[in-house]
Amino acid sequence: MAENEDEDIVDPREFSAFLLDRGATHEELTVKLHDLVQAVLDTGKKGTLTLKLTVAPFKGDADILEVHDDVKLVMPQHDRKPGIFYPDKDGNLSRNSPQMLDFSSLTVVDTKTGVLKEVK
Repeated sequence: MAENEDEDIVDPREFSAFLLDRGATHEELTVKLHDLVQAVLDTGKKGTLTLKLTVAPFKGDADILEVHDDVKLVMPQHDRKPGIFYPDKDGNLSRNSPQMLDFSSLTVVDTKTGVLKEVK
């Protein structure tokens, strides 16, 4: 029985060797991993790099397999700062509060002459 058990042991080829055979995919993963690491360091947030392999029989020859790869990168994003707006009576947003007076211009009194002057 020990001999049969030894025959069932499979020594699979290393994944890294397969990936090196896919030169463009290997290069793409290398660059995108580097970019992802930099973005994570920059934002302090997580991101993902995903490699999806699809293996299918080759049409017309059962002894050949097609391997398709799909590389997806989700970069972390910086938090966006919110804007402060006020809704008006019609539900429109404005930077100005509808309850505050609108100052199209201001005037000041010259304390020496008593003359009103417009401030722009």
